Amino acid sequence: MQKWRKVSILILLGALVFGVILGIVLAKTGIGKSNLFLNMNAFDWLMLILVFVIIICLVCDVYMISKGKKQFGTFKFQTLIKTRKLLRNLSILLVIMGVLELVFFILNPNPMSFGMFMMMAVLSFMYGMHNMVKCGFSETGISHWGVFYKWDKVKYFRMEDENILKMKVTKKTIGLEYDNEISMIIDEKEKFQTVKFLEEKIGR
Repeated sequence: MQKWRKVSILILLGALVFGVILGIVLAKTGIGKSNLFLNMNAFDWLMLILVFVIIICLVCDVYMISKGKKQFGTFKFQTLIKTRKLLRNLSILLVIMGVLELVFFILNPNPMSFGMFMMMAVLSFMYGMHNMVKCGFSETGISHWGVFYKWDKVKYFRMEDENILKMKVTKKTIGLEYDNEISMIIDEKEKFQTVKFLEEKIGR
């Protein structure tokens, strides 16, 4: 499993455990059912805070994608993401979950169902946005699923099969720097030119 996925899973598990513990504490003490402000209880406010946080993440994500596009410049070679079908299916699943949450909110309007709908909607938008960004190489770096890597962040590359390219890159997230391996499909007709270009930029 790639390191960025491990980090993401650990963060999600940590948030889930924290949410469960906090929910148990609020339920046991009775605070969770008590109205705090604007006729909303602690659970409702917690959900709204989570919505606010995920919207902030969306804004930051849009900014980073836009910044990466400007840094990337003009394509030298275009590629495809190896896991593009999986990412597309995940996007479809998120959209379906968002529609279901919207139906739940319409049938039973409350901050909790609204928060769940907003989170699914934002996640669907983020996945869709990343899926629409083209991948490939330029003189300044690599574009992979909406993330821009400068050439000095690429440690090495290797070919697998006829047109599967794997690269080890350094990624920094939330102040943590770690190595990540990305896979791309290159055009077989441009394989020689692509490999030569990569050797000039990063070597083996």
